[in-house]
Amino acid sequence: MPDEPKEQNVYSSGDLATLLKVQESTVRKYAGMLQEAGYTFLKNEYGHRGYLDRDVIVFKRLIEIKNHPDMTLKRAVNAVMAWVKESNIVGHDTTDIAENVQY
Repeated sequence: MPDEPKEQNVYSSGDLATLLKVQESTVRKYAGMLQEAGYTFLKNEYGHRGYLDRDVIVFKRLIEIKNHPDMTLKRAVNAVMAWVKESNIVGHDTTDIAENVQY
């Protein structure tokens, strides 16, 4: 039996902020910077972003890189974008990241 695609979780910016333990405004700021750098997010007909499991991974990576000494947010975004282009993170899920919390 072939593997069926996993159902994707879709998070709001509030959900993502809770998962990442940051402010919702921080999520929006980081998302805007990632978008400016070429990252694409799921959007509804009103232009509101929905965040998928792969986006949670990208945000966690961005926060991790940004927290290194002497790392600016802009440089961290560029580093994450380089990592995204090299990696295939689309197939990952974030069950461990989300700690099995359903929203």
